[in-house]
Amino acid sequence: MGKELTVIIPSYNMERFLPKCLESFGICQLRKEDAALADTLEVIVVNDGSADRTSEVAHQVEKRFPEVVKVIDKANGGYGSCVNAALRVATGRYIRILDADDYFETSEVVQYLRFLIALNGTADLVVNDYDEVGVSGKVSKVIRYGLPSDGVFATGLLIDSNEMLDIHGIAYRREILEKMSYRQSEGILYTDAEWHSLPMSQVATVAYRPGVLTHYLIGREGQSMERDRFVGNISMLEQIAKRLVRDFDACAAMGPEDGCRYARKRILAVMQLIYTMVLFGYSGVRAKFDLLGLDTWLKNASPAFYDEMEKSIVISRCPFHYVTEWRRRHSDRTWRFRLARLALNIRTFVAALLTPRNR
Repeated sequence: MGKELTVIIPSYNMERFLPKCLESFGICQLRKEDAALADTLEVIVVNDGSADRTSEVAHQVEKRFPEVVKVIDKANGGYGSCVNAALRVATGRYIRILDADDYFETSEVVQYLRFLIALNGTADLVVNDYDEVGVSGKVSKVIRYGLPSDGVFATGLLIDSNEMLDIHGIAYRREILEKMSYRQSEGILYTDAEWHSLPMSQVATVAYRPGVLTHYLIGREGQSMERDRFVGNISMLEQIAKRLVRDFDACAAMGPEDGCRYARKRILAVMQLIYTMVLFGYSGVRAKFDLLGLDTWLKNASPAFYDEMEKSIVISRCPFHYVTEWRRRHSDRTWRFRLARLALNIRTFVAALLTPRNR
């Protein structure tokens, strides 16, 4: 039996977190219970030129489980370069990414592998639940996708569900990545937006396994989604958004209709995040980010995406189409924007008070 699952672990200065991440696979116990099943797992740790003991930690585990764990040592090139290096040698039928500071629910790994084997490659995308865990170990949110769990279903049902999948909950069939010669951007942050957008254009069939598989660590110092760091790096998100728009047509030309619809939806969400951050976000972003320049670029690069942005709203069931209004006035200082910003702040505050642990 060949490799059923490849897990890519990009690692930069992760000696503190990598041991827990690798232990979470439960390889030792898995080999005792079912050696054949253990051999269907492939874990590729990519050490991105770390200055700490990341490489040493990874190689120690590789020596213990050489049939399962592979280590790639490379010069520092960023998150995307780690994914690209692993994709060149990955052999699993399905591929997913696990950040080195995140970890699996060990008790779920066996069932997840068996689930993949039972699919026998009939699903292009496999979805799992995950939760968000603070540095104290306390679970702050559980993400449960409301998808059919009784077999493989068409991507159209995923679109109808309005679920927005992200990197912590998806695995792609390797063949669709190879078909599109998928590679991530290198040297910049937020390339996870590429992972859950462009390959979706090739997805025709989906399978969902309920149950939390991934524990996503939040609140760690130095994470790319920290408020100040995210604001300071918004230009990188702009580069990602432009790449998504530029590459979409080529991907859509070879993909199924519903997969392309979902990919378009995901790309629009990235664009909307940028516009919302600038127009309704922090004043420092509005002062330094050239939104008009991005908007002009979008109009020339993709009239279709440009027109779709006209439908953007900041609050559901609210008729205020903020991009349309901004384009008409090229200003976010009108009374409409002030009122909408106030409404957004109130909604965010209320949501923080009322958000349940599970969704």
